[in-house]
Amino acid sequence: MPSIMNISFHSFLSGFSKAFRRFPAAAFFFGLLTIFAVYALHESPDDETLFMMLYYPATAAVLNIVLRLLAESRKNTQRRITNYLIDASVNVLWLASALIFKAHFPLDIAWTISAAVIAFTICILIFLIPFCSAKPDDIGFWNLSVDTAVALLISGIAGGILAAGLAILLSALHILFDIEINDKLYLDAVIFCFAFITPMIFLQLCPQPARESLGRTDRPGRNGLRLINFLYIPLVAAYLLTLYAYAARIAIQAQLPRGWVSVLVTISMACMLLLIFFLFPVQFRKDAPKIDKQVLKYLPAVFLPLLVLMSIGIARRLHDYGVTIERLYLLIFNIWCYAVCIWLIVSCSRHIWIVPASFVAILFL
Repeated sequence: MPSIMNISFHSFLSGFSKAFRRFPAAAFFFGLLTIFAVYALHESPDDETLFMMLYYPATAAVLNIVLRLLAESRKNTQRRITNYLIDASVNVLWLASALIFKAHFPLDIAWTISAAVIAFTICILIFLIPFCSAKPDDIGFWNLSVDTAVALLISGIAGGILAAGLAILLSALHILFDIEINDKLYLDAVIFCFAFITPMIFLQLCPQPARESLGRTDRPGRNGLRLINFLYIPLVAAYLLTLYAYAARIAIQAQLPRGWVSVLVTISMACMLLLIFFLFPVQFRKDAPKIDKQVLKYLPAVFLPLLVLMSIGIARRLHDYGVTIERLYLLIFNIWCYAVCIWLIVSCSRHIWIVPASFVAILFL
């Protein structure tokens, strides 16, 4: 890592230049998003136009990040013409999709969910890129996902610090020099930082899909494991004990579970999957704590009976209030949870890439 003394305006511009060269289309759409957002703030366009001005460039920018990472992960990256044709075709199709959403504006609940799900799918594809390469493996997926998440975190923090700094600077100009600062100027600074600067920092830090370091298994380190073992595992255990105690109570009292039990099971499921993800590389290390390997092996089986509790709660809601889009999504999610737990039990939690891939595929379909 370079010393802080080596950071200069030249290196700052050099980093932005590299981001532009690596992700030219994404950088263009982030710039377009910034311009449209500032325009919308000052001109207040109608809702239909506002949706198109914000939704399309934001999703198109992320989509072009995915396309670039896909090209980098493939062996035939030297076929630039082929990559350009693929990129152009996908962008045309996405523009057509955005126009379809615009044509159905104002969006009802079904169209709103569709727009949100498609945008979410595009974002998650950034993490699934390693499996578009010739030799995919779960360790590569894990390392790339962690590096990408760290890049997102760093860029978000940097953008927030810059936005706060600009806000303080504008306030100082107003207080010290009696310069009238329009309130919208503060929002302009926030938009510029989070719609352009933050994404450009992420593009600089975005890891390469094809690199030798993807095979490393030394993470999380000793301090990371301590944090997981002494804080996160007890938290997950507390959730499980609470739900098992509640299941025992309703079994003794012969009552049906309340509706909000699905929320608790969903949160617990998310915590369990995050714990398995955090501990995933541990099973490939000989010096890893035994408890971590046991958690990876037995936790999905321990969680599986709690899904029955969730299923009963969903059935009760469907019987009492009927079928809605939200409950249909919840039912599909419950079925997916069963499949994931069974998969993790059968595979001994050694293949995790299919978990987010299947979630995105089912949600998208």
